[in-house]
Amino acid sequence: MRLTSNKTSNRRGVTAVEFALVTPVVFLFVFLIFEIARLVLFSGSVNTALLTGIRQATLPQATTTEVDTLIRDELQRYGISEATIGFTPAVLLPGDPTLQIDIEVPVSTSLGLNISSISRSVVIDRE
Repeated sequence: MRLTSNKTSNRRGVTAVEFALVTPVVFLFVFLIFEIARLVLFSGSVNTALLTGIRQATLPQATTTEVDTLIRDELQRYGISEATIGFTPAVLLPGDPTLQIDIEVPVSTSLGLNISSISRSVVIDRE
């Protein structure tokens, strides 16, 4: 019986060392999953704001100011306050056949991922 108790006490030490080595890796993996999910949600929010602007821009009487305001309002709903929005042409006229919208939103990651911003660009054919 004495041999069994020695093996048990030695095993407890090994378990503690394994736990100390594996736990940080597991926590890093869990935090990485949360960070990636947050970035996907953030990207989806930018896409939704862009689609809202596209709907407005396809209207014949739409102006770039209206589209810009609509996109910024939609981004504000998701808590995004900083965004660079560009239009080509800069002033939208009723006869313009196309419109290009560019959006760039800065991103900060807590795990140090190498992502500085999310950018989207779309060209719309207007009728």
